[in-house]
Amino acid sequence: MFSLAILIFTACKKETVEGPQGPAGPAGPTTSVNPAIYGSWEVLSGMPGAKYFILKNTNFLYRLDSLDHGFKSLTGDMALLTYTQIYVFRETFNYSINNDTLKLVNLNRNITLKKKVNAPDETDWVIYATVIDSIVSPTHSDGREDIGFDGTNILWTAKSTSDTIFKINPLNHAISYLHLSNGYYYGSTTFATFLWISDNSAIDKVNPTTGAVLGTSPALGTSRITANALVGSDMWYCEGGNIKTWNIVSDVITPQFHLYTDGMEYTGGFLYFFNNNQIYKCQLSPLQAIETYYIDHQNIGNNNGGLTYDGTHFWVVGYDNNTNKYLLYKLSI
Repeated sequence: MFSLAILIFTACKKETVEGPQGPAGPAGPTTSVNPAIYGSWEVLSGMPGAKYFILKNTNFLYRLDSLDHGFKSLTGDMALLTYTQIYVFRETFNYSINNDTLKLVNLNRNITLKKKVNAPDETDWVIYATVIDSIVSPTHSDGREDIGFDGTNILWTAKSTSDTIFKINPLNHAISYLHLSNGYYYGSTTFATFLWISDNSAIDKVNPTTGAVLGTSPALGTSRITANALVGSDMWYCEGGNIKTWNIVSDVITPQFHLYTDGMEYTGGFLYFFNNNQIYKCQLSPLQAIETYYIDHQNIGNNNGGLTYDGTHFWVVGYDNNTNKYLLYKLSI
């Protein structure tokens, strides 16, 4: 019986999958973290766009990215570490530290970083914004459409297919509506004297009082328009992750740059882009992001809708995973 028990125990042990272990020293194996990995690191190679990694001693890692035109982003994740491995952003890396150089290696990436004591902190990289009010969608439907503001109300089609503009007062949350003479597929809306509402890859000019279509753009691409904003005679829009302009007088379409954005707003001489948790404030000549706002909220970052400005504060569309509802969120900026 004793021999049988030993045999069963040995067989079970062989089937167990062991996790990563640290080096075996005089005292045996260790899984403790190499403390030298904590701190700020500058990315030298292996991860285009990434500028810095900041690993806190709480094991929370921030990734600071910088792209063309000054677009920045901030992403964070809890890191799981042993003495030789780190799991973060859904990837596992072997890591090694030699003096001030950190290497992260797996089958797909070979990343080299250098210790950067004076690297910017995450709170210096972006300007944090918080949510100070919210309004639940009047349709309880798919709300991933860009929004506008007519001077009194936030304008939102608020459904994947809609023949209605819902007019939502940001002060008292009262809701009225405007019936449209056309149905719109994920209709992104901006207001500049007229309503400008996207329908797949075209944009209609709409009477803001009657809802009648006054004109229609040519096809502005092959993909659905996800955001739009009128600047003078140029309609800026995002189509297939590409920012373009359509001149509403000459019908000339001009590619600008690559950036997927869920919302646009032009106000105060600046053009704003809403992407994931970030809002970029951009000057136009030359186009450059001069400030990046980071929205610190769990319901903003995935399944977003649009962006607008009510004269005092910005509003964005976010999604509550717990209630499966879209909401307008008023920001502290």
